Amino acid sequence: MAGRLLSLIPGVRATKRQVGEFAERWAEHNDRELAALATSDALVVAVGDSLSQGIGASSIEASWVLALATRLSSPGQSARVINLSKSGGKISDVLDTQLPRLVDLGRQPDLVTCTVGSNDLIGSLRFSATVERMRVLLETLPDQAVMATIPDRGSLVAKAFNNQLRTAAAESAVRLADVAPLAYRGRRTYASDWFHPNDNGYAAWLAAFAAALDL
Repeated sequence: MAGRLLSLIPGVRATKRQVGEFAERWAEHNDRELAALATSDALVVAVGDSLSQGIGASSIEASWVLALATRLSSPGQSARVINLSKSGGKISDVLDTQLPRLVDLGRQPDLVTCTVGSNDLIGSLRFSATVERMRVLLETLPDQAVMATIPDRGSLVAKAFNNQLRTAAAESAVRLADVAPLAYRGRRTYASDWFHPNDNGYAAWLAAFAAALDL
């Protein structure tokens, strides 16, 4: 019922419309990147949920994923991006679908990024099971992958998840992009659904991933 009521809010409807549009744009982008991918190009693969899709931004070009690739590019080497994330994605989607698709690319990526966890907590009463899935994900992601904390403003459950994630990441080979402390910078950083970032808000995601990579 809550989901149906939320869908009546104009701002929520606007970001929901982006889901299909952005999925199509990323599919087209992925096809172009795969066709142009050379052995000398660095390969970045994004997995996760709508926060890697860039929902809330004005376009996929305004997402932190493509902005990070620009940071990673140099005059002698381009950083290509394949985005395997999907809106609504949960940890099980990353483990069962997205990471196998990464293997099917036939090439070891230079960097894997991951944003996931928020959808697992929505409506779930099994916090410990979600944390355990997160630990399995950290063990499964390639070494030196970068995983983000989740937006946690106003949510004690999300804050608890992030604390568990920080502890588990420190004990793993995965690097942490600690987005949560940077994510809320006032109304001007939110999309119209009051959850997803807008272009301004995704600047914080870019900053957190860049910091994790010492860029």
